[in-house]
Amino acid sequence: MAAKHSTEKAVLYLRRSTDRQETSIADQRSELILHANKQGYEIDGEYVDDAISGDKTEDRTAFLSMRDDAASGGFSVILCWDQDRFGRFDLLDAGHWITPFRQAGVRLETVAQGPIDWEDLVGQLIYSVNQLGKAQYLRDLSRNTTRGLLASAKEGRAGTGDLPRLVIGPRTAKSGSLRKKRRPSVLSSGCFSSLAGLSVAWLAS
Repeated sequence: MAAKHSTEKAVLYLRRSTDRQETSIADQRSELILHANKQGYEIDGEYVDDAISGDKTEDRTAFLSMRDDAASGGFSVILCWDQDRFGRFDLLDAGHWITPFRQAGVRLETVAQGPIDWEDLVGQLIYSVNQLGKAQYLRDLSRNTTRGLLASAKEGRAGTGDLPRLVIGPRTAKSGSLRKKRRPSVLSSGCFSSLAGLSVAWLAS
């Protein structure tokens, strides 16, 4: 059966946020090659941003190269495994990053959501709703992780283990252990209040 997109050239855009993310670059590539073959796209190349968060687009060098290359007209379709691989930018930032592709006549197609129609009003609405959820996920993850770190720190825990308690005292020459001369000085819970301001966006997917 002849493919309907047989004359169109496509590029693959592959991204994951961390090197421990389940959907690896190799997995994404395999799925996209199958999708391209099924749809009849000619793969013209790929762009890979590995271990970079989807909301840090200014640091995604491959994405920026793809944006610049789109203006040359060498491809008309970007294939991604999921819409969030293309980016987790919020609605206000989305227009800024998408406009160069629209102006070049390049569209987005994903394995998960199918073709993304940036020109149709209904398509824009669907994309916006999905994108809002993708961007909100990062905010929720950052807030929840910060809250968890703060709670663990206040309870003297780090991850699944206990934090070591800092005891001030002289060493004995015989055993090398710490001998307490006064009531141990332990880090108080107030010392951890500053953790609330830490950014943990690097943990996001």
